[in-house]
Amino acid sequence: MMLTDALQKAGYSVVSSTNTTLEADILMFVADSTGHGKFARHKIQIRLRDDKGDIRWEKPLLGEAAGMLFGASSVERAMNLALDRLLSQALEEFSSEFFSQTLKKMNQGQ
Repeated sequence: MMLTDALQKAGYSVVSSTNTTLEADILMFVADSTGHGKFARHKIQIRLRDDKGDIRWEKPLLGEAAGMLFGASSVERAMNLALDRLLSQALEEFSSEFFSQTLKKMNQGQ
């Protein structure tokens, strides 16, 4: 759902009946509240597969942040900031010329 929202914000239409698949694997989802600081790190690997299952585009995305709320560290805030940064990266990638050209090439082959 998050990838669908990011694609739509980038100006793409999402059609669920196509043979193209956009996948996301969670590689890391860490939140730590030990020591003096609180931080979170989220990493995903996204890939675009054609109708044959071949990977046509792949990109790792990382979001990380340290959280402070009212002068005190907050793990929840760090997690939210890290996720926001990760989704911002996804939106930038989906808005990129390279991603757009990859989709055009895939559509020409169908």
